[in-house]
Amino acid sequence: MNKIIILSQLIIALGIFNVWLVRANKPTNYRGGSARTMEEEFHVYGLSTTCMKVVRVLKLLGATLLISGLWIPALTIIGAVSMAVLMLAAVLMHAKVRDPILKAVPAASLLLLSLLVLVFASTKDFELFGGLNPGTVRVSTENSKAAVMLDSSAVFAPATAEFKFKAKALAVLLARTFANHYRSGIRDAH
Repeated sequence: MNKIIILSQLIIALGIFNVWLVRANKPTNYRGGSARTMEEEFHVYGLSTTCMKVVRVLKLLGATLLISGLWIPALTIIGAVSMAVLMLAAVLMHAKVRDPILKAVPAASLLLLSLLVLVFASTKDFELFGGLNPGTVRVSTENSKAAVMLDSSAVFAPATAEFKFKAKALAVLLARTFANHYRSGIRDAH
């Protein structure tokens, strides 16, 4: 599980660095409306250039915290929370302008990865760089009621798992809200 969380942190951070440092002024298929640059995309959403600059700083800071969290695990939680909030806002902006769902897929993917990182990074028993017996992994937390118990006698043996996440309920709620919004937009267009 540690490798999945580390990989998730890297995917989120490198994706953010790519979008905001390399491709900010280049067209992509995922820009809101018919925008060709990041600044145009924010204007499509009804947001100012100043807002775009603030979001840029916050996203780059969140990505940096996720990378730094590989060495200082406490920073992972701050980075994951900030990225989850920002990615939720991005998904909602796509819904606001009634973009096709495909345009919101990158933001929704980073939102889900951020929630995954947050759930596991905030658990009491999670250790980022190991220390657990490879045959048994136990992740639990008292506050968010997340629990994962994997028991495997060998690396390739089948494992049993129990997942109880508030994040899952949130993801289902977001997916239903997003789908209902698009359905109503499709009905309004006809």
